[in-house]
Amino acid sequence: MSLIFDSTRARILAADTLARDAGVPGNWYEREGAELAALAERFNVSRERVAGAAAALAPRAQWGTVKSRLPGFLGDRTAPAWSGLRRSAERAEGIIRSGDLSLLGKDAPKSEAFLRNLLGDFDPVTVDVWAARIAGARVPGSRKAYDSLALAYRDVAVLLGDEPATLQARTWTWAQARKGAELARLAV
Repeated sequence: MSLIFDSTRARILAADTLARDAGVPGNWYEREGAELAALAERFNVSRERVAGAAAALAPRAQWGTVKSRLPGFLGDRTAPAWSGLRRSAERAEGIIRSGDLSLLGKDAPKSEAFLRNLLGDFDPVTVDVWAARIAGARVPGSRKAYDSLALAYRDVAVLLGDEPATLQARTWTWAQARKGAELARLAV
């Protein structure tokens, strides 16, 4: 394989080095996917529906908020009410009712990758604002830009012998924990 090593890939690699040095694990998707599976079992709903609803709620929402509000979509009357995007709530409700994961949207690569990661497929890369910042890029506004950033993560993962989503999760967790304070150190 021929790898073009540019500043984007160098930043991702540098972030991963700092994350590993800080002892940040890359098992975010495994851990969160297991929690969603337990929630699905508790409410007797398929884990695909629960993960799909979580992926629908996630855009422009903190993950802690998604997790605390998700039980309300599954029938838990004691869960806090959803206060995020109405369209996200409608999609989540539709996915839980019908199991139709296509309700995430036909051109929603981030939501689709996030869903697949939560279900245990670690090849897709969830490129959100933090993943873009780590790579020194803007949030992708087109499918081509999204795919380009996802490919950069995939390339670095291959170089490291890691799964792409594991690399993305480790660097994302590292950047989030530092509120982006160390991203300037990644400049190459």
